[in-house]
Amino acid sequence: MIQFILLFSRQGKLRLQKWYTPQTEKSKKKITRELIAAVLSRKPKMSSFLEWKDLKVVYKRYASLYFCCAIEQDDNELLTLETIHRYVELLDKYFGSVCELDIIFNFEKAYFIFDEFILGGEIQETSKKSVLKAINDQDIIQEMIIRRLSTHRFPHPLRILGIETSCDDTAAAVVDSERTILSEVYRSQLKYHQPWGGIVPSIAKKHHYENLVPVVAETMKDIEWNTIAAIATSVKPGLVISLWQGINFTRQLLHKYSHLSFIPIHHMEAHALTVRLTHNVSFPYMVLLASGGHCILGIVEDVDKFNRLGETKDIAPGEALDKSARAMKLHEHALVRDMAGGAAIGRLARDGDESRYQLITPKYSAKMKDCSFSFGGMLSQIIRVVDKEAIYCGSTTSDEQQLKDFAACVQASVVRHIETRIHRAILFCDAIKKPQWKRTLVLSGGVSSNLYLRQRIHDLCAHYGVKLVCPPPQLCTDNGIMIAWNGIERYQRSLNVLSEMPDNLVPEGRSPLGPDISEQVRTCDIDVPFNWKNLLEKKPLSL
Repeated sequence: MIQFILLFSRQGKLRLQKWYTPQTEKSKKKITRELIAAVLSRKPKMSSFLEWKDLKVVYKRYASLYFCCAIEQDDNELLTLETIHRYVELLDKYFGSVCELDIIFNFEKAYFIFDEFILGGEIQETSKKSVLKAINDQDIIQEMIIRRLSTHRFPHPLRILGIETSCDDTAAAVVDSERTILSEVYRSQLKYHQPWGGIVPSIAKKHHYENLVPVVAETMKDIEWNTIAAIATSVKPGLVISLWQGINFTRQLLHKYSHLSFIPIHHMEAHALTVRLTHNVSFPYMVLLASGGHCILGIVEDVDKFNRLGETKDIAPGEALDKSARAMKLHEHALVRDMAGGAAIGRLARDGDESRYQLITPKYSAKMKDCSFSFGGMLSQIIRVVDKEAIYCGSTTSDEQQLKDFAACVQASVVRHIETRIHRAILFCDAIKKPQWKRTLVLSGGVSSNLYLRQRIHDLCAHYGVKLVCPPPQLCTDNGIMIAWNGIERYQRSLNVLSEMPDNLVPEGRSPLGPDISEQVRTCDIDVPFNWKNLLEKKPLSL
């Protein structure tokens, strides 16, 4: 007699379980944990039979899944192996080239096949035709019930599934055309990368591979696949090895659910449009996208129409903050050790005095007459000061207050540099007589969650009569919601909505967002006062 059956993946994730003898929940978890560890530790060429406690275990691997049966000592191992194979044949016949995704998203069908094939731990039906006929009859009844219920139901709004794997976080979400977030699941990899002081591509790939199935399965837990119109997936720009994981997984889903359309998403475009999900912002508007990998200041004229006023020439502000935090050894600081670098600096800067150090001068900030950014020189100076004055956690020559003051100075230097570029962009809109471009300013991206940055830009916008809009902080970082919403915007306008994923689709590590008009800004030769607030106190600016 079969005692229990377990199906689990190569990563040790339990997919199905069937128990034919009574066990407590605690006992089931212990048995499952121990048996999965025992099977996964065995080498590929070892026997598929093993003695385990007072039972015999028979297992067989098919693709990425292990099918494992526990039987009594006097049961036949070869017959059990054939039973496993027959169950796999039934799955394959029903689903057609069955894969792990079929079982995850249609687990109730897999259980139903179990019950038609095995009852009480004994085989009750050996005919594949009889089992499949019973399942097909059940499907017909289910479809009739759904059809009957659907006649009394209003059609649902457009729904898009968004998948995000552009860097180190795995995320998925379903959003509809009425701006409702139906579900969202997010898996962070911060704890795996933090010991290395940055993103490790091989680690990111590994965890995307492990997380994508459970993340999408949880996202779709209470949502029927036939209510989804399309899958939107980030394909550029980003970490190529991470983008591949999302693309390959999406390809499997599109193969399984052939009714779905595919919408390739530009990661930065999604960031730029997120605000239209949470606020009533109409085109055109100015947007700052500042994160750990990007810094772009541009004009959004439509869903697929952007003008870049300026972008970073070297590193992004988030990278500058993260590397500054690493140089200051903030990962060893008790208060902020669990935070990302930029967040750690922002937390310590709350109690610091930014005037104690001066890392940026008006000359440095104003030397480029466009809206381009440059944080490389600033980072070099930060590291030089840290090394020269030993301003880092655990230093014997610097105290806690000195660390907080320097963190405040680092934060202020990055923020003030961004502020001068936005200031010039506002003046540029007046210079070319396009006031509609500066009607609204949107701050998005991970760095835009910094409260000090928001306060500085808020004061600047208030002075010039510009409306400042910031999406919620949780939508400023990478997430599946923004990808799904970008898919909604594109689907409604039929912009690059594909019936299937192209075979030659390749992710792009770098991809500019719209044409570059920074030369027009440079031609206007606009001077921006660095300490514009001080000038206001002396002489009000004429608008």
